[in-house]
Amino acid sequence: MQIIKFKNNPVNLASNDVYLSIMIIFMIILCPYGTAKFCHAAEKQENTKINTAEVLYSSLNGDAALDYKIGPGDAVKIFVYENAEYNDVYRVGPDGKISLPIIGTIDARGKTREGLSEAIKSALTRYIASPLVTVIITEYNNNYVYLLGDIEKPGRYDIKGEMDMFAVLPLIGEILKKPGIKCDIIRGRGTIFQFDLTNHSSVLQDRSFINFRLKNSDILYFTIGNADIKRLYIVGNVKNPGLFFMNEKFDLQKLMDSSVDVIRKNTSTVKIIRASETGISQLDYNLKRPAHLNPKIMPGDIIYIPQENERKVKCFFKEIAPYLAVAAVGVEAGRIIRDEK
Repeated sequence: MQIIKFKNNPVNLASNDVYLSIMIIFMIILCPYGTAKFCHAAEKQENTKINTAEVLYSSLNGDAALDYKIGPGDAVKIFVYENAEYNDVYRVGPDGKISLPIIGTIDARGKTREGLSEAIKSALTRYIASPLVTVIITEYNNNYVYLLGDIEKPGRYDIKGEMDMFAVLPLIGEILKKPGIKCDIIRGRGTIFQFDLTNHSSVLQDRSFINFRLKNSDILYFTIGNADIKRLYIVGNVKNPGLFFMNEKFDLQKLMDSSVDVIRKNTSTVKIIRASETGISQLDYNLKRPAHLNPKIMPGDIIYIPQENERKVKCFFKEIAPYLAVAAVGVEAGRIIRDEK
């Protein structure tokens, strides 16, 4: 704050009555305008910050409803333009199917809402020319996340309703009361969100954190911070991407053989993705060579298992908030980079 000091000079009030009167009237007229203008500018600046965060969150999260795979127990509302006999809410049966008038059963299991819409259109073309079909999921009963790490009851949890951090926090027990909490979210095969919840009392008051949207099958690791615990991430062309821990005798080849389910079994070279103050580096690690002939793996490294013929890997790193950073590798990084432009 700038403090303005007036010099203690004598002023002849009598000779300045008119001047003071004009100044007072001038200030009365303009102060409300100035105050309103200042408040509006501050509000606009604050809104700009919020909107920027929301745009980035949206870019990273996408539309969870579009990606959702329909399953048994879900309820879907179907609307067929100018064909009211089909307009109704249908419950997906245990076999994953729904039954519609005339066209019979449609397999909904594993389809997105757009996929189910296309399947219904295809079945209706036998009876209706160019049908217009809209599918809305009204009840989600197949949303789940994995909560792992230092929580009381690790495992798979079904989430009813909104998929966000607010829904998860009651499930992780008393861990938030402990110092140095971190939460790593592994999404798909190439996106990692890193939450530092050390100052959890202030983070929990941030609506961006509470409203942070999760996606189906996200893996959340809640760990108690410890400088002696070294960790790395393995993502890419694997069936079980996740967070892994390093001990004194850590050997990547042994870890890959014992704990990582690689989709392409003859993979010989993986990528070490390392972020530092100087930028992002990519190092080749040959699993067929002895460890001492390969680059040394450091805590925090991302080990990326590439697709066949994938040589140069796209990477994305960004700090979204003081307590949140995101890293993406491969196809997912390419999508985020495109959205950022």
